[in-house]
Amino acid sequence: MRKGGLTKLALGIVGVVAFGIATIVCAGVSGFTDSDAAVNVGAACLLAWVVFLVVLIVGAFEWRLLQRLGRYSALLSDKANVLRIEDLAAQAGVSAARVRRDMKVLQDKRLHFDIYMDARQTSVLKGAEAYKQYLETERRRAEQMQEEEARKQRMNDPATAPLETFRAECGAAIEKIRAANILLPGAEISARLSKLETTMKRIFAQIEKQPERLPETRRLMNYHLPTTLKLVEKYCQYDGLEFQPDNVKKAKQEIETALDTADLAFTNLLEQLFHEDTLDVTTDAEVLKQMLEQEGLTGRFAEKGENR
Repeated sequence: MRKGGLTKLALGIVGVVAFGIATIVCAGVSGFTDSDAAVNVGAACLLAWVVFLVVLIVGAFEWRLLQRLGRYSALLSDKANVLRIEDLAAQAGVSAARVRRDMKVLQDKRLHFDIYMDARQTSVLKGAEAYKQYLETERRRAEQMQEEEARKQRMNDPATAPLETFRAECGAAIEKIRAANILLPGAEISARLSKLETTMKRIFAQIEKQPERLPETRRLMNYHLPTTLKLVEKYCQYDGLEFQPDNVKKAKQEIETALDTADLAFTNLLEQLFHEDTLDVTTDAEVLKQMLEQEGLTGRFAEKGENR
């Protein structure tokens, strides 16, 4: 389009001038001679003049568009490759509506300018990488909005609201444990927190698979876990003190012991969540074993059958 706009502009100017003169000449000749041939030629020249006038207008439009697009691209430097359309319009000396129309034409005609407009028509970006990042951000934002809408629907549904609340509280608890682990440099407390986080993740994952077991975690979520998190936060406060008196050191030791106890209790809860499932599997395995023995498909008779 860059060359096309200039070509149309030049061709339009030449055609308009040439056929304009030809039309005037033919009009003059037909006026003096009253010749039908001159009238027909003049009409043809007039039609050609109109065509070249259209070519001139289109060429001028495309040329001005390319000039503006070049100005936009120049204003979008590599260091600041995103600008609000209002700011870009002010710097380019045009209206924001003009920028939007120009960018729309650019995108529709797929012109070779390395600038893009966002879907909401609020900003202009320069560079394929910047536009790719924008598209990825928009994709994640759309997914988050869909997930948030789905979460609201689940929260409004009495059948799924308890599990959704549980899921949100679990995520918040894990984030707090992980954040505390990052703040605390000590290897022993870090190992305790990592173990606690792993145990909690396993409990949460099991409840996701068995939501009917959710009532069994009520005391965990309402008391044990909040108290554990409170102790972890207090440990972070104590560990950040520049001077730690003996009673603070003793309190930290007691918190470490309490974390071990909490992890043991959470592990026992996890085992309880698996209890019924493993009990059913063990029972089925025992029944199968007894049936096979009663039917004579195990032991020495089975071995003789194999030898035959």
